[in-house]
Amino acid sequence: PLTTALKLAGDVLWEHLAQDPDAVLQGLATITETTIAFCRQAFAAGAHGIFLANQGASTALLNDADFERFNVQFDTQVLDAIAPQARYSMVHLHGNDVRFAQVVSRYACNMISWHDRHTYPSISQARSLTDKVLVGGLEWSEMLSECTMTQLDDVIEDGRRQSGGRRWVLAPGCVCPISIPDTHVRHIVRRLRSGT
Repeated sequence: PLTTALKLAGDVLWEHLAQDPDAVLQGLATITETTIAFCRQAFAAGAHGIFLANQGASTALLNDADFERFNVQFDTQVLDAIAPQARYSMVHLHGNDVRFAQVVSRYACNMISWHDRHTYPSISQARSLTDKVLVGGLEWSEMLSECTMTQLDDVIEDGRRQSGGRRWVLAPGCVCPISIPDTHVRHIVRRLRSGT
């Protein structure tokens, strides 16, 4: 819900949090109700899960108390409400210096995505913090478009090594540039299917 509010209001949201927190909390409660209703309709239409993006998880954006007040309480309401219907719930922690341990211990999700190539924790560190499925291992910058196949192989193998090859989905740490060549995507799929 905080991410939705940020998408609706833009960066002025941070000013609103300081100037009129009660109004923001009221808005977040409404967004939470709407998000839960949307998810339930998606499940009714055949969806198996959700992708919940959290763009307020960085320690640079909110202090611990505000993270709990404006972020955690609403995210967990959504995830708890849909848990009976969701086969898969993936939470994406956006940005650097995210509150990884706090989120994985509190959020009713079975998959976690973050910028593992750019910020703590690495995949191997994350493996020691949670048994949730780890989603990451690939760069999400232009590097993914410009790398050689050998560099791509190295990145795939590094993710496999760090994760132990279990409870891990190879994916970018965030959105991918549309400039990624189809040959790169096909190469990744072939490598994963072959298990080598």
